[in-house]
Amino acid sequence: MSGLDFCLALCRFVHFAALMPLAGDALLQSALAPAGGAASRRPRLQAWLAIATAVTALLWLMLLAAAFTGDLHAMTSPQTLSLVLDQTAFGRVWRLRLILAAAMLAAAFLAMAGFSWSRRYVMPVLAMTLLVSLGLTGHAADGGLATELAQALHLAAGGLWLGGLIVLLRLALTGDDGARGDTGLATALTRFSRLGPWLVAAIALSGFVNAAALLRGPGDLLVSGYGRTLSLKLVLVVGMLACAANNRFRLAPKLVTAPAPTRHALIRSLVIEMALGLGVLAVTALLGMLGPPGD
Repeated sequence: MSGLDFCLALCRFVHFAALMPLAGDALLQSALAPAGGAASRRPRLQAWLAIATAVTALLWLMLLAAAFTGDLHAMTSPQTLSLVLDQTAFGRVWRLRLILAAAMLAAAFLAMAGFSWSRRYVMPVLAMTLLVSLGLTGHAADGGLATELAQALHLAAGGLWLGGLIVLLRLALTGDDGARGDTGLATALTRFSRLGPWLVAAIALSGFVNAAALLRGPGDLLVSGYGRTLSLKLVLVVGMLACAANNRFRLAPKLVTAPAPTRHALIRSLVIEMALGLGVLAVTALLGMLGPPGD
């Protein structure tokens, strides 16, 4: 992998790691988190994630322009950037994504300024729209409408999973879960656990559709570079599922009877699950740089 390819893969990873939790957190915060002081700090985190999303969206375009031409000067060439935006399928989608990213950034700062309607309504819509629009680029775009829809579903479900982890981790770390003590955290965890099976089903179904379109058969998971990288992603997802099951069935029931030690155990489990999720995003960023078998 060249230095330019590494920079592009890193940019992709940071973009995923900022946008996916942002979209999920924006959508799930009101549904999962009881009212409390943590809500007042949420816009600041969302603003930083929105900044990272917008910056990496622009940098992604610039790095791709350099990759297309093989010339680093293309990153800052208005003519080359305009050519990519106007003459490629990626560019036409990316023009819309840059507009959405700018609008989301403005909405994030409005939320910080105290406009609650921006945090409750505008941010979730813009963030999730920006996230699912990624399904119109990359390998998914080469497979037609079915893979584009599958990838959009895959991204949305993954974003909700990671965003839910942020909400739970914030509650567990701050202890700010309303006046009900750890019963509030237990309630949030239970609510998220009810959503979990639907998210897992959506990720599994959409992942199967994508894999069927990109792999020639199950054997490619072991014999091709793309397949082995995808296999690593599957292993990391299984690890996340194990953490989620531990949170739901072992820790959640103990939050009321033994709140202090259970809260600490839950924090460790959520941090591990989030770390595994970031690993999934890193592998996903790398997969976009690899050609599927037989490509």
